[in-house]
Parts: sequence; structure tokens; C-alpha cells
Amino acid sequence: MLSTDNSAASLCLFTDQVPTEIRKQIFSYVLTKKNPISFCPVMPMGGDGRRKRVWAAQQCVPKYNKKYSKKNIPELEPTYFTALLATCKIFNVEASEVLFSCNVFSFPTSVVATKFIETIGGPKYAIKSIAIEKYHRTSPKTFWLSLLALVNLRTISIPHRELCQNKHGRVSLRHLQGHMAPLIRSLQQTYAQRGLPIDLRDLVQVSQQQGDTCYECGETDPLWLTQDSYWAEESRDEVETEEPEVTRLREQVRALVGAIIEEGKSVGEL
Repeated sequence: MLSTDNSAASLCLFTDQVPTEIRKQIFSYVLTKKNPISFCPVMPMGGDGRRKRVWAAQQCVPKYNKKYSKKNIPELEPTYFTALLATCKIFNVEASEVLFSCNVFSFPTSVVATKFIETIGGPKYAIKSIAIEKYHRTSPKTFWLSLLALVNLRTISIPHRELCQNKHGRVSLRHLQGHMAPLIRSLQQTYAQRGLPIDLRDLVQVSQQQGDTCYECGETDPLWLTQDSYWAEESRDEVETEEPEVTRLREQVRALVGAIIEEGKSVGEL
């Protein structure tokens, strides 16, 4: 009887009887966040007295709110939601995959994104969406090659101001196409083998968030402008004049990706 009681006490209904798919669905209710998750490097000191880089997650705070007031300014969400991963080994494996696959991961620069992908543990293969705030032109090839590890990648969001073709020292779209090509071809082959009908032309998304500033295109919509009725009207006009530039750039980037895809298809047929 004692043996039976011990075995009953060690039984966990959630892990032993609930299917993995159901557990992951339950985890998604806790780990899926509306806003992107920002990762920042920290250097805690270990037991041996040495510091080691680890990544701390936090909820991103929107930079700009048109209805500015103390009541509706969103605050950082505590990161206790990731404590679920520390419950047990089974939860860590399954919940980590859910966390990585169901959220947008945001990074301040493409360099930080590269370091994150190269050093992060866990199932980084599950990452589907990333967003970067600043695209570094000094190391673009390293950034795009680091993304090869993300075999389930669906979207890469880059602000319009970073790829704007009207500014001095702009990013060359021809060079951008060359840097993207290895990733596009790898994903094209991977998705074809798995039978996933994913249109990779939507992979690189040129974003335009409220509060972003692209002076070369005439967009100027900072917070202080919208607090005055006259300047608010002026800023809205500037945003409207900028919109065609954003649309044009999105179409150009989409065409670049499409050309890589068609080239890959022609090579495959040969």
C-alpha cells in the first residue's frame, strides 16, 4: 500500500495525462503577449565570481501615444510571466517553444539581434517574428546570416526611416538584396520541403509606427505637435505626404524578395 501511495503522490495529472498539444495551448494563454518582447543583455555574477551575459525579457513600451495623459501611458509589464519556464524541465522545454513562437521579439539594433541569436539558449528555431529599431549598415551580412538559424521565421520588421531611399547615406537596395538572398533561399527550400504555403515576399516588412520620424520624407509627428491643435493639423498633413514614400519602399523591398524567390525557382528547375 505504501508503494501505491507513493506512486500516486508522484503522479502529475497535467504532465502525465494532458497531451503535449493541450499543454502548449494552455501555456500560450500565459506567454503570448500583445506587445513585442524586448530582450536586453545583463551580466550577473555567478558563484565562481565571474560575470556571464544572459538575456532578460521585458514588455516593450510604445514610444508614443497620441492621446497623451498620465492615465493611459502603458507601463513595463513585470517579467514574472517567464517564471513558468523555471517550474520544471518539462515546462521549460515546452513553454520555451511557445514563448519563442508566439511573440514578436524586438531589438534596439540589428547588432543586438545578432548577438541574441548567436548566444541565446532554448529553441531559437521556433522564433517566427522579429523587429529591429535600427539597421546597422556596418555589419549587414553578419545580421542576415545569423537569421539562418531561425528556420520558422515569418516576418522581419524594419522601420521605414532605416531603409528610406531619400536620405543621405541610404541603404543600397541592391546590397540589401544580396545580403537577404541566403536567408530567402534557405527558407524557400525549408518551407517547400515541409509543404508550407508561405509567401516569403512578405518576410521583410517596412514598418511605419506612429511617432517615427523620417525627416527626409517630411514626416514629423512628435508628441509636442499633437498637443496643439494647429501643429496637430500640420503634422497630419506631413504624415499624409510621406505615406506614398512608405508604400513605394514596401513595394520595392517586396519586389527584391520576389526576384530572389523566382531566381531560386529557376535554379531548382535546372
